[in-house]
Amino acid sequence: VRGRQVVLSERFERMVRASAPVDREAVKYHRLLPADVAHGLPPQQAATEFVEWLGERPLLGYCIGFDCLMLEGAAQWGGGGLLDNRRFDIREVYRRRMLQRNPDDNPAQALDDILAALEVPRIGRHTAVGDATAVALAFLALKYASARPAPRRQTA
Repeated sequence: VRGRQVVLSERFERMVRASAPVDREAVKYHRLLPADVAHGLPPQQAATEFVEWLGERPLLGYCIGFDCLMLEGAAQWGGGGLLDNRRFDIREVYRRRMLQRNPDDNPAQALDDILAALEVPRIGRHTAVGDATAVALAFLALKYASARPAPRRQTA
């Protein structure tokens, strides 16, 4: 995210070699076959490259704590510390915004529900780029909501 744009041309994307047999359920959701990941990078190399690419930029994601634990585990850093960047979990950002509007609300937590409420398209859902793009668009929708025009009501 740069300003009010999602800049896909500057994304970080690597195929990572599976360290365990690929689960059939995962294939249904992520559409990555064992042959797809067989020639990927070792997890430690991919995680190290990601941290180098990230630099001091903040992290934005859905369940970002889980993602950071996976990255730190893959990189075998033990004890963390390397991913000390600011973190924004879209669930928390969304929850806070909805509670500001209505303190009695019980905001959605599922990504699909958040995207639907913010009218963010679900493109490439359950793919790394698709989910990252959706989260980035949701973040922008929340951040700049006051700048968005109110939806027009249709008259009869």
